[in-house]
Amino acid sequence: MIANFLRSNKGNAVIEFAIILPMLLILLSGGYEVTMYALLHNKIARITGTLSNVVSMQNITRTQLNQIVQSAKIIASPFEFDPTTGNQGIIITHVHNEGETQAPSNMVVSWQASEGSVASKIGVEGGPVALMPNNLSIIGRESAIVVEIFYTYEPIIFKNFMPPIPIYKTHVSVPRIGTMNVLLGET
Repeated sequence: MIANFLRSNKGNAVIEFAIILPMLLILLSGGYEVTMYALLHNKIARITGTLSNVVSMQNITRTQLNQIVQSAKIIASPFEFDPTTGNQGIIITHVHNEGETQAPSNMVVSWQASEGSVASKIGVEGGPVALMPNNLSIIGRESAIVVEIFYTYEPIIFKNFMPPIPIYKTHVSVPRIGTMNVLLGET
């Protein structure tokens, strides 16, 4: 009877499946998590580009600018984008060269619109530019629209094993009409 039991192959597949199943589930879950992270990166890059493009098309008012910022929540779907959480935010900044000189040190933040409590890495409205993406310099009569997005990705499946991952994306566009140093309706 014991000899028959040792020679029997019945149940081998079940045992092998039981051994492989946890590894397979971890692998599939990890693939899902990586896919969601890559999709989010792509989505945020598209949002920064879209907002920068829309703002740089024409002279706009502050109300229109704030509505454009609000549209990012719709574009971000299916990801929940809530800048009121403290770790997410959108900032649209206009930078020009004060005095229209060739000195990059004269770069100034003309205006900003933001959603969320994060601070811009570019600078504050009316102040000097702290840091431009890729050390870009605005000289002469040039100006630029810079969109910054801050987002913290929280893993969906491995929430207890992975810390939240901060994501920071920027996009720079040149205004198509004039310099846009001042928003319409403001002096």
